[in-house]
Amino acid sequence: MRQFLSRFSRKALLIGSIVIGVVLLTGIGLAAAAAISAAHSGAPQTASASASSSMPTAPGSSKLDHLVRVVSVNGNTLTVATGADKKSQQKTLTISDSTKITKYGQTAQLSDLQPDEWIMVRGTDTTHIQQIAILGFGAQGTIQSINGSTLSVLMKKKSGTGTVNVNVSSNARIMEGGVQISLSDLQPNEDIVAFGDKNSDGSLNAMLIHVHLVSGQVADISGNTITLTHGNKGAQVSVTTSSATKYYVGGQQVPASTLQVNDSIGVAGPLSNKSSVTATAIFIQEPKVAGKVTGVNGNTITVQTKDHVTWTVTVDSSTQYVKDGQPASLSDVQQGSLVEIVGMKTGDNALTAVVVHLHTKK
Repeated sequence: MRQFLSRFSRKALLIGSIVIGVVLLTGIGLAAAAAISAAHSGAPQTASASASSSMPTAPGSSKLDHLVRVVSVNGNTLTVATGADKKSQQKTLTISDSTKITKYGQTAQLSDLQPDEWIMVRGTDTTHIQQIAILGFGAQGTIQSINGSTLSVLMKKKSGTGTVNVNVSSNARIMEGGVQISLSDLQPNEDIVAFGDKNSDGSLNAMLIHVHLVSGQVADISGNTITLTHGNKGAQVSVTTSSATKYYVGGQQVPASTLQVNDSIGVAGPLSNKSSVTATAIFIQEPKVAGKVTGVNGNTITVQTKDHVTWTVTVDSSTQYVKDGQPASLSDVQQGSLVEIVGMKTGDNALTAVVVHLHTKK
């Protein structure tokens, strides 16, 4: 599978770069997310555009998860491709009785797959496929209007443009920078990708929607205006913020003052002329340290990574703690605890923690 996906060009992928918690839909515990390269030529990069075309590895896992499109199903074999057009390179996957297949968290069969549906595949090579999560048909483009629970999405194709209606069900997952949001948070002129079931009239009943982020490095902060540089040529995007703009680090909301010049960020909000964004949310990409706690002394935590590197982590009154998805406190952090800490780097192998995630030992 690694060799299979590494041959695909990032430009061949259908949908803009996203990071999604696939576990929310599949129910199969996939911690990895799909990294899909930008389909809008010349558009600002999205938050995962720097990821390789072979897609990222789940934390603590040597396996890879891949997003591919079904071309055909023949017995126990699948012909798949990463792109939506006929020029996309194709490969054949062999499915065994032990392959776990789900659709929206429910058990499914190979016979449930249809050509042009998108699936998440986990496996070590083309003949050893452990898991398949059916995401359904895909639609990618810019929201033109929102009428109740229906989005009118302008899709850009090589042959021109067209509009598709995306119906958002009450149990659909809408993801933005790894954070789940509601339908009311979406706005016209935001770029999205949606997966779901296709109707006979061409509309889509979406079960998963992901909002594209404009990503780059903060070059300047002046009042409510952030200058963002992105791409190899250092193009600039003007980001306008307001008192309603939310800021996140590691999936947790933080004060606006957390943002600093030179930070790498992803910005959610309506994009105008590919050069300005009105920010509804800003996701700050800060250093992350994962490992085992070797000591806790007052407001200092020492963590040893799997590479046997020791980090010194300082916590303060603004540090947030999360244990298995639930609020926690510093008292929950003990020697031997497994943690993943996001924070501000203060020196070599040292940072101030913004969020401390604790994980139950397995």
